[in-house]
Amino acid sequence: MSFLFACIFMYLNGRHSDRTGERARHLGLLLAALAVPQQWIAYLLLVLMVGLN
Repeated sequence: MSFLFACIFMYLNGRHSDRTGERARHLGLLLAALAVPQQWIAYLLLVLMVGLN
């Protein structure tokens, strides 16, 4: 089920970054979230990133 949410959020995040022209900011936040060693914290950061944009 989490993969379904991840796909939906990635699509929405991509649409938002294209619409606002904030691609570098979106990519930087994604890389920061992936650099976190605990997987649940990285997932939480990604979800928050999409919700805040």
